[in-house]
Amino acid sequence: MKVQREVQQTWQALSTRERRVLRAFAKGSPDAGLRGRCKVILSLVRGNSPTTVARGGQGSLSQVYRAARRFIDDGLSGLADRREDNGEAKVNEEYEAALFEVVGKSPQNYGYRRPTWTQELLVLVLAKETGIRISCTTMSRVLKRLRIRLGRPKPIVP
Repeated sequence: MKVQREVQQTWQALSTRERRVLRAFAKGSPDAGLRGRCKVILSLVRGNSPTTVARGGQGSLSQVYRAARRFIDDGLSGLADRREDNGEAKVNEEYEAALFEVVGKSPQNYGYRRPTWTQELLVLVLAKETGIRISCTTMSRVLKRLRIRLGRPKPIVP
């Protein structure tokens, strides 16, 4: 109950404009994480306990407490995503250039028997070439962003 009371006190300290912004973010923010954190705060402000909020499907109990604590400590700005300082991205221009070079050749040039590329194989080959290992999901995003289309393998008669 202490957290709920502190959230309500912080809510009372906000200006009308800030309250309106928080409600707007809860309704239609393109960032799903921010939208969820705002909904948690609004639910706590309405008088729901953290346990009730968690049971209502707004997130786990630890997420509810984390959002509440960030709101109490930093106000509206505490609800923003804090991953901007995650470090440098693995996929940079040099990696993309290496990807274009690799895709221009066949997997057979790199010692594999298959004639077509798979995302898993691209990840393996580029890890050897650049020393940077990324996930297949990241590879999929890079291929989509660069508009490199991996079509269906074409049957080849030997």
